Amino acid sequence: MLALKVEKKRAQTAKEWLVQKGILASGVKALRDDAYVYFAVTKKTETPFDASFTQKTFEATPTVPSFRKALEDRLGKKLAEAATASFDTIGETAIIEVRDEHKTWAKKIASALLDSNPKIKTVLGKASAMQGEYRVRKLVWLAGKKTFDVTYRESGCVMAFDLRKTYFSTRLSFERGRIASKVKPRENVLALFAGVGPFALVIAKKQPACHVVAIELNPYAAKTMQENVQRNHAQNVTAIQGDVRKVLKDYAQWADRVTMPLPHTGHDFLQDAISATKSGGVIHFYGFGGEKEGVYRNALSSIRRAGQKTKVKCRVLEKRVVRPYAPSVYQVVVDFKVTR
Repeated sequence: MLALKVEKKRAQTAKEWLVQKGILASGVKALRDDAYVYFAVTKKTETPFDASFTQKTFEATPTVPSFRKALEDRLGKKLAEAATASFDTIGETAIIEVRDEHKTWAKKIASALLDSNPKIKTVLGKASAMQGEYRVRKLVWLAGKKTFDVTYRESGCVMAFDLRKTYFSTRLSFERGRIASKVKPRENVLALFAGVGPFALVIAKKQPACHVVAIELNPYAAKTMQENVQRNHAQNVTAIQGDVRKVLKDYAQWADRVTMPLPHTGHDFLQDAISATKSGGVIHFYGFGGEKEGVYRNALSSIRRAGQKTKVKCRVLEKRVVRPYAPSVYQVVVDFKVTR
């Protein structure tokens, strides 16, 4: 059977990417040896990480009903086709999004998801859009264990937090690994808008000889980040609760590298980030762009304006689409070097 061969350290990132692409084969267990993990896949494709394709014999997993089949058992075929919901998983928790016209079926949809995925223990439903200064959303319990606490593992790091009180995205796992692989020993890294610490912790784990300062405004997220730092014994991470603009005044031209995973309003903080970056330092800037005007246009314009106002040169090193965000709209990242 066709298999994707990937180093163990990239296994979680690879699995999440395969799921997003819809090419992870179902019904079989991944294989492991001393250095690699092998995932059964349905076809070959280019990967954004180092990997190769080979042939392997896989062991079948115990059969469980598919999500669609479990849903049909509860709602019937016609309704199941209309009501199929999208969902994300964080640890053992699934968060589903059910269209307004199907809200009355939400608990049946959640029950079907539990039955079709033994790894999921709790199903929550989105009850609002992201809102407020801290970009959190209301969630409701639908099925399984009644909890909003999750434990999430990525790149050898463990993070625990309450989903109702902080923003968190598993969809940036590849980005966290990508940036961590670029960090060199003894670099000073600023992780802005740090949340519960995913960028800071993955970077610190990958490069223990660097120093990461992680800044987060949300008091709950900042406190939880500090707990996650202790949980992972990340002695090279300093977690700070505060406003990025105010905190960065103490870090003028300090950073060799800055991460800015705040695509909605990150452009408002670009001048502050540039002021905190050494000559020759690199900033990883996230934004949104539409197909019509060019996906990188907004991000590049923001970088150019910030460079002009701070009187530095900004040279683009790399740019890539991170993920689709809405119809014809994409989240992008632009890596650029600051020269004074």
